[in-house]
Amino acid sequence: MDNSTKIVELKFDGNGINPTKVKASEIAELIISYENAITNIIKTNNPEISDDFVFLSIDQIQNQSLTLRHLANQAKSHVLPALFTIASAFEQNNFNQIPNSSIQDLRVITAFTKKYQCDGWFIVDGKTIASFNQDTDVAYNQSTTFRGDTVIYGEIKGVNEKINTRSTIRINNEYNLSFDVSKDIAIQLGSQLFKEVGLRGNARWDKKTYRVIDFRVDSVIVLGDKTISDTFSELGVFLNPFIDKHGDYPNYLA
Repeated sequence: MDNSTKIVELKFDGNGINPTKVKASEIAELIISYENAITNIIKTNNPEISDDFVFLSIDQIQNQSLTLRHLANQAKSHVLPALFTIASAFEQNNFNQIPNSSIQDLRVITAFTKKYQCDGWFIVDGKTIASFNQDTDVAYNQSTTFRGDTVIYGEIKGVNEKINTRSTIRINNEYNLSFDVSKDIAIQLGSQLFKEVGLRGNARWDKKTYRVIDFRVDSVIVLGDKTISDTFSELGVFLNPFIDKHGDYPNYLA
């Protein structure tokens, strides 16, 4: 094995957890979230690095509880510093040094422990560097986010109609957002799969990127056969007289 390559693992244990009790889609989401949490820190600290470079590659899913084993490339220079930043945040219960893009992914990982009532560990070359459990709360940095009630629009990409599960919407055809929903909301979204909808609720935005990073759905707006573009075109026709009078949307809407 190359000297710059290390074995890094994300392990879950307790309450009888093992790969046979978990859906393949959930394991895939854990793998993606683990890799993204680390990679986003690397790219935040090293913006010149190409998006095409692969820092982590899945090596094995072990049936010892549930362990996701990765090979880390350029480990000493990039992967380990990012992973130790994450470990320090968990050990100190302070996530202010973690970018919100990584916090989103870490919240997926801790949500898994809540769902299956198990514990988790970050491991490097067989040594535990941090642990977490079903009570661990990965909090967003309040100084880099803001909240508010809003309506977001996008295409429903995924939904599971079980209680308190996650659904996914693609916003502005730019990025996906996953969030927990109730059973009633999940049923409504399930009927709108791969269709464009509006979601009314409370959102958290990243101040730097202006992207929604967390969302609580209160209700679903069904657009029917109309696209989001059609809806806003009709809204524009309605608002044009007020725009002419007041000069701009913000002036009218304020």
